[in-house]
Amino acid sequence: MPPEERLTALALQGLANRRSMSVILQAGESVRWNSLDYESSEPVGATRWWNDEQAGVKKQAYPNVTAYWIAFCEKNGLATFKSQTLVDAIRELSNTIQGAIIFNNVDDDLAVVGTMAGIEQGLPMTPAFRKKLRGEHEITVPVIFDINSIYKDYDPKYSRRIEAHKWAVRHLLPKCDRSAAFSRDKTYDDSRHDTLIDIDLAIRNRWMTFDLTFLDEKTNKGFSVYKPDPVWGFAPPDANLLTTILESLDQPFPKVYGWGRPDEEIIVRRLAAVGAVLICTGAGNTSFLQSLPKLIENLKQPSNLTTNDVELEDKVYVCFAVNEGDTLKCLATLQNWGGWIQDDRGRIPINWGMDPILYKDFPGLVSYYLSTASKNDYFFLATSGWGYLAPDKLSTSQLQVYGAIVRDGAKSAGLNYGDIWYMDPGLVERDLFFPFLSATGLRGLTQKQIPGFARENFSGQWVNYAPDGTPIIYSDMYYDCFFAGDGGVKPATEKILHAADAMGAPWFVFVYGGSPHFFSEIAKGLPSEKFKIVAMDEFFAAARKARPKIEGRVFKAAPSNQRAAP
Repeated sequence: MPPEERLTALALQGLANRRSMSVILQAGESVRWNSLDYESSEPVGATRWWNDEQAGVKKQAYPNVTAYWIAFCEKNGLATFKSQTLVDAIRELSNTIQGAIIFNNVDDDLAVVGTMAGIEQGLPMTPAFRKKLRGEHEITVPVIFDINSIYKDYDPKYSRRIEAHKWAVRHLLPKCDRSAAFSRDKTYDDSRHDTLIDIDLAIRNRWMTFDLTFLDEKTNKGFSVYKPDPVWGFAPPDANLLTTILESLDQPFPKVYGWGRPDEEIIVRRLAAVGAVLICTGAGNTSFLQSLPKLIENLKQPSNLTTNDVELEDKVYVCFAVNEGDTLKCLATLQNWGGWIQDDRGRIPINWGMDPILYKDFPGLVSYYLSTASKNDYFFLATSGWGYLAPDKLSTSQLQVYGAIVRDGAKSAGLNYGDIWYMDPGLVERDLFFPFLSATGLRGLTQKQIPGFARENFSGQWVNYAPDGTPIIYSDMYYDCFFAGDGGVKPATEKILHAADAMGAPWFVFVYGGSPHFFSEIAKGLPSEKFKIVAMDEFFAAARKARPKIEGRVFKAAPSNQRAAP
């Protein structure tokens, strides 16, 4: 569908899914994250995401993510499905629509028509589409608003996009649900990476929708890669509009679903400045998945080993963790291109990132993972602990508030260990690393170390200890499976073997980023008499007991085993 017709379909979906799990949209390959990447090596270069034999079987059953959710719901008696065209769906679901919101194009008009759709139960459509409904299909939808009425006298120094946002802030923002907002971004300027695909979620929940840059004079500081706008410099009209929207949301730490521009670093810095958190989307059908019923009542991780449950062994402990498991995008897409449905899952311990916000906003979806987990699947806290932001950009007082929110969320979900980004070196330099860690209540933390990022400017592996004895395990094996040339199963395995030879046992190696297939292949190269693959609870319990043997020791990889920082 063209973007304008897609918006009509998404709005209908969001309105219908308010009542129940009613509409799922089949996006096929038009949405990047709807793909299960059976054949492609993207984003990896040296290793395929799937085992080829498994991929062939799964593809027959589930050609894409949407097909999986349809099959799962039918198999478990949660829903039956029938295929309809958009026109047929509008006819059948007409009682969910109050009328038509006339607009011209998505890029200019989205802030008004996307937000108004949720507030007024209106269906955005172009004049041509409404004419087609009436003329070809005998469906008459009364007009409740025409976007052109706001453009008659707009200030010509602004674009129509900006004028639409100004109007929406004045007239619609006061009527929105303030627990969250939704940010549209066509990432990489690629329609397959357009978070428009999740605007149904915003419409379902009556959130403010915007399409603004996160760049301003403060976030640009230190980033020479961005050029000033010829008219606005680094102070675009977007800046004040975005600040107004974000500061209107319910504090503390409201949610922004979607994504933004110009890049990830700018986004999380800007959100931290106003005390808001990001939840990445881009998968589609999120309003449908928000209506998924809970499959089990208790969403708390059932068990966590403690030091009393673990005997320290004379082995190298290896802990595998998927990446970005905390995002709605990942949970909606079966943990990155179907990692959760790979047959390799469950064969060895694997750790999966989760976010307590999603336990609250998507209990049915979270219950799917908890109810289908094997005894070798373990959940940890990622990537910031409560949504996604840059903790090192928070003020001292904000850190304490945020840490308490993380603590409460983690406790309710039984997530005792975590991997929180943007802590080292920023919080270390402010002497706030340990106070913030203590505020979160985590019993263990993993941290990324890459050249140019670590203190003393080296890459390596080591275990540090907080004043209360909490282990902080540093690793230079983040995304080692992902990158062509120096990524993949073989180099990752060799790097683990190298660390074991250099450091002996006990030692602790954390590998972040990959699929069950990757991890299973790596495990084949790690002899059981020398290595022990564990979940995070045993990993940290053993690290506590190993303190006298490993504290102060550092493994520094040989240059040939290092890769450039991404």
